[in-house]
Amino acid sequence: MLHSKYSRPARKFSACVLVITGAFIILSHATTVRAATKKPLPSFQRVEDVVNRHFEAIEQWKPGFLIRQQYVEPLFKQLTLLGWPVKDKNRIMKLVPKDHDFLVQLLLSPHGRRFMEKSMKYPNVYDRLDNVIKQPGGRELVSRLTKLPDGYKYMSPKPTPGFTGNLTFLLPNRSTEVSQKPSNKTMNRPTGRIYTKKMLIEELEKSYEKTKKLMGKSKL
Repeated sequence: MLHSKYSRPARKFSACVLVITGAFIILSHATTVRAATKKPLPSFQRVEDVVNRHFEAIEQWKPGFLIRQQYVEPLFKQLTLLGWPVKDKNRIMKLVPKDHDFLVQLLLSPHGRRFMEKSMKYPNVYDRLDNVIKQPGGRELVSRLTKLPDGYKYMSPKPTPGFTGNLTFLLPNRSTEVSQKPSNKTMNRPTGRIYTKKMLIEELEKSYEKTKKLMGKSKL
């Protein structure tokens, strides 16, 4: 009967060496992964730079234009690659107008873009438009305003003579009851939504500061 070249104890020793070597490789890989995931949080200036470059690359978009979810969704992948996976992503996305929203579709049209270019200089213009749209007859009113050559002037907080700043007077089919009429103050009320790149950056900065604080506490 032939005997193995190696004795049984030698084979056991070789097996142990292989197990220990494999465990060391796995441990080293895990340590490398943890080190990569725990890299320092990028500065918010770098975050802002990524946001600016992202929007500058969008065709036909201009600063001050209405943003939508299709524009914002790919941005979060870029921020993750930068080193900041935004935990507030879902909450922030819900605040950005959806692609099929009436306001988005209206302002994507040729006359809507012209209206947006001239009216975006006014403060809270998208909040006002969104609030008007929610009123009975509001969609029809806003649609008409975007088609008028001077329709954007109705969005001014200090209208020129001949243009009322109170859009409630322009709403069709409004209630005859004074108590049921929406006030101009209601029309100007912030909706809490994110309409512009500037507003998105402000919201991202709030999320960034929360992440920074949590990381600071984890080091204690």
